[in-house]
Amino acid sequence: MFNSISGEITGRGPNSLFVTTSGVEWELEVSGFTLRELMDYNSARIYTYLYHREDQMRLYGFASSDERRVFLELTKVSGIGPRAAIKLLSATTPERLIRLLESKT
Repeated sequence: MFNSISGEITGRGPNSLFVTTSGVEWELEVSGFTLRELMDYNSARIYTYLYHREDQMRLYGFASSDERRVFLELTKVSGIGPRAAIKLLSATTPERLIRLLESKT
């Protein structure tokens, strides 16, 4: 599907990033980690994941492919959906979250 979007960062919200590419502005739901990582950038490549259900479509964005990989692994856990995974990634870095989860097994 979509691997990434590259373009100008045109806005930021508490959990969102707005990126313009070829005249189209995309709203991506992002973690606090991604917002912090891209705070000083005016343009960026954002890795993406399109979440589609019968009643909604959401585009999630990530500062790195590693963060996206951790997000996708988290969503495989029963009871953790995309929003909960984003909240978990907002609290720490993907690397720390991986270390924490590995130490608990």
